[in-house]
Amino acid sequence: MNYELIDSGNGRRLERFGDYVLDRPDPEVLWQKALPPSRWNEADAIFRDKWIQNVSMPEKWLMDENNIKFWVKLSPLNILGFSRTGHPVGLDK
Repeated sequence: MNYELIDSGNGRRLERFGDYVLDRPDPEVLWQKALPPSRWNEADAIFRDKWIQNVSMPEKWLMDENNIKFWVKLSPLNILGFSRTGHPVGLDK
């Protein structure tokens, strides 16, 4: 799959969604981070009250899991939006 949990800790998750690494909050992550700050600073986007992009990212990007293709997009909250290709669920805008 195109997803990887790279690290988590101190209320945050560092995750790879396809080609992009995202740093976003998760209040249930109460342990300490395993990776150094330099690795976390490499995130393509970080959520701090809003998404801050450190690199140019498309509005949505394609991912694939077991030959099921779907779109991923940053939402105004700290969550991501997903929809199957050909079956948009609020991501067609």
